[in-house]
Amino acid sequence: LFVEVVELPIVEAGDGGIICADEALHLGSANNNGLLSYVWQPTEGLDDSTIAQPFADPEKDTWYYVTATNANGCTSIDSVFVQIDPVITVNNGGDHTICLGETIQLGGEPTALGSNFELQYEWFPANSLSDAASANPIAKPLETTEYTLVVQAGDCKADTSKVLVTVNPLPEIEIIQDTTLGAGASIELFARGGQYYNWSPRTALNDANIARPIANPLQTTTYTVEVTDSLGCINTASVTIYVDNQLMVPNLFTPNGDRNNDYFKIYGAGIENLQFSIYSREGKLLYQTTNPKEALEVGWDGNFNGSPQPGGTYVWTLTGQYFDGTAISWQGKNSGILTLMR
Repeated sequence: LFVEVVELPIVEAGDGGIICADEALHLGSANNNGLLSYVWQPTEGLDDSTIAQPFADPEKDTWYYVTATNANGCTSIDSVFVQIDPVITVNNGGDHTICLGETIQLGGEPTALGSNFELQYEWFPANSLSDAASANPIAKPLETTEYTLVVQAGDCKADTSKVLVTVNPLPEIEIIQDTTLGAGASIELFARGGQYYNWSPRTALNDANIARPIANPLQTTTYTVEVTDSLGCINTASVTIYVDNQLMVPNLFTPNGDRNNDYFKIYGAGIENLQFSIYSREGKLLYQTTNPKEALEVGWDGNFNGSPQPGGTYVWTLTGQYFDGTAISWQGKNSGILTLMR
């Protein structure tokens, strides 16, 4: 009895692997003998289940089995696993609202998940981002900006998402100008432009959390106010209060109605009380005030009882004290000569 042993056919189902959704994978191998007959199972997702190298486009993870039969009816079986890469889920972190100058981290925790491939990120526009290729870049836009996120998993179809970052302007602050005070004097600070106020340093203030605190600094101090508006945006501004007892008495004025040096007044800071008087050379009292504000801001107009006084020399006297108790004087004197020129 002669028994002939026939070799089994050689068949390769292929390497398989992970494919993107709606992507086809070439099964089988070029080593498969085209003279053999082939049967692939299951048939779902195959373009032809009877050829050596069909294309597979399954809807789910699938094991494919191929049976190869030669002319003698001998068969061999091989298998391959085709895995469908999950569709990625993108979390862009949602829209944000910030104040001008602030930063915000874009993206979620995590920004994308679900794929077996390495994820790649691309954010646009990139000019206000710390790293446009990062899953969670830091954004610092100067104006309201819509960012586009593109997430790519391998060679699979990219997923696109958009994030709106609204940029609110900082409050515009109106603040008192720098001012000089005498030692011991007080001043009402002023700021406007927000809803909440916080002054610093808090020393020498009656209330650091109002728009108009009273300041009584003992030395030159720069106050900074932090202003918060209704949107929560914060801006700051500063004012310097100079502390210095000051006094200056001019020696000439020209009450001619040209609105330039028409009044004889003193200039100073820190004056608590005074008596300011103007006399003729004969000793006649022509003008007098005990109001520091009037002496500093108004002064004598060169008239007496409504009559303009002639050009010439007159005598002024000044007594009083600063807020710190120091007696006032001009160049060590409490009287002097002034000239009225018309």
